[in-house]
Amino acid sequence: MRTHILALLAFASLNVCSFADQFRVGARMQVRENSMWFQTDVDLTVWQRFGKVATPTVMESYQTVVLGSRQAWQFTNPLTVKILNYEPTENQVNVELLTPGRLLGSVWWLDGGDLVD
Repeated sequence: MRTHILALLAFASLNVCSFADQFRVGARMQVRENSMWFQTDVDLTVWQRFGKVATPTVMESYQTVVLGSRQAWQFTNPLTVKILNYEPTENQVNVELLTPGRLLGSVWWLDGGDLVD
């Protein structure tokens, strides 16, 4: 029984380590198209928590309000970013935009689920 518990703990630690390594500081990654980009971690936190309790219809309305008030931005193409910081308990990633354009070098907060290799 003890061997099974140790094996389970070892497997769990590998999963956590590989997930944390995915968002290592300085890594370049792609952000999915139509992701929500926030200028503060507080706005992202509100978005994430609201998304857990709201219906899809209410969430769509809230998205319209958030985008209209410029609390968040949404880009239609996948964009390249550099990881500045990762908060695993909140699944929030602080990034710098690397894609050329007028927002090159700008800093954003994203949900970790919006990044891909």
